[in-house]
Amino acid sequence: MLIDQMLSGYQFTEFHSIRIRASADAVYRSLHEFDSSQLVIGRVLMFIRSFGWAKSNAIAKGFTGIGFIPLADTPEEIVLGLVGQFWKPTGNISKIDPADFHSFDKPGYAKAVWNFRITVKDKNAVVLSTETRVKCLDKNSLRKFRFYWLIVRPFSGLIRIEILRKIKKQVEANESMDQ
Repeated sequence: MLIDQMLSGYQFTEFHSIRIRASADAVYRSLHEFDSSQLVIGRVLMFIRSFGWAKSNAIAKGFTGIGFIPLADTPEEIVLGLVGQFWKPTGNISKIDPADFHSFDKPGYAKAVWNFRITVKDKNAVVLSTETRVKCLDKNSLRKFRFYWLIVRPFSGLIRIEILRKIKKQVEANESMDQ
């Protein structure tokens, strides 16, 4: 998997998957067309997370609109990266070039990767999975992130489940109209 090449030695992970009755191509297209502003749970949680400081467009169109940088993109797997201090209200996201993601090692920060993997089950079905991995870059960031993750992880999972369900609904509706 490409995610393995993007981040190793991580301390935290979360995984979710869903079976979709559609072609791999349709799911891949849907991932690229996904409008993250349609995430109801995501918008509410981002507002709460930032204590109301977040602008209404905190979750923007596309995943890069919320700070992720593209690290890899194939028809089987898309990998996004993010560097920041996620335990802070604004996340203190660092804008870095994708080429610098691997070598970024500034103490006090954490690196995260988030993938979407499409696994073909048969000609009419795929499994779309998503995994998030986080690597803290020093003991202090590990301590802060551990506490943050304890609180945030269930809600982070809800956002990922919401994304998978929305993509499933959208792709299966489109596939049934095409038939």
